[in-house]
Amino acid sequence: MLAAAMWLKRTTLVISLLIVTGCARVQVDVRPPVLRARHLEAAPTLAQQQFTKKNCGDYGAPLKDRTQNFGPTTIIYREGYVLEHSATDKIPLWVCEGFDREQWDPPNSNRKDVFQPDPNLAKGQRAELADYKGSKLDRGHQAPAGDFKDQELKDESFYLSNMAPQSPPLNQQFWRLLENQVRNWARDDSPIYVFTGGFFYDPKEDNPATATGQIQYRRIGADHVAVPTHF
Repeated sequence: MLAAAMWLKRTTLVISLLIVTGCARVQVDVRPPVLRARHLEAAPTLAQQQFTKKNCGDYGAPLKDRTQNFGPTTIIYREGYVLEHSATDKIPLWVCEGFDREQWDPPNSNRKDVFQPDPNLAKGQRAELADYKGSKLDRGHQAPAGDFKDQELKDESFYLSNMAPQSPPLNQQFWRLLENQVRNWARDDSPIYVFTGGFFYDPKEDNPATATGQIQYRRIGADHVAVPTHF
């Protein structure tokens, strides 16, 4: 279900998408509102800086607002994307992907769909395949597999650290159209930089008359993978 979508300029998209589920394995939880990430964060090693530069450009990696409680996080650096993973929510806070048309043109249609937990994250701090089973939610790519013709980069996009739970209509329809639009932008004007991630939002919290200081959301599986309300 779409909550709202706004197109800004030619290469910038702000999108707000509400996930609606109604399955038995989904648990309800609450959390306080979290303010947006801001500013820049440098990678600690030269190799990691190079991956950050390739995928985040001059914008740099988002930096968490330290006044907010995000819990333990891990930044994962790969050639195809850089992300910050939440050990509390078992999903990425953000994923940035530097997109040049040469990395996918011509397209590589050899999609094997080999989803797997991220070997760079410890058990108990990551999503597992069993968490999504029976949830009726898709494992939604943040950096899409279709963006890579290099098979190794395509395979790495299937790590669950690069996923967040999405409703099938969102993941298979609107999200897919959005991914195609990004490739069209990259075809015309490369490189571009794509920042993607889920978040937890309730418009009632914007109004002092209705705000409670808590946002209701869902979790799935034994590892309590958080289901973002919006992307």
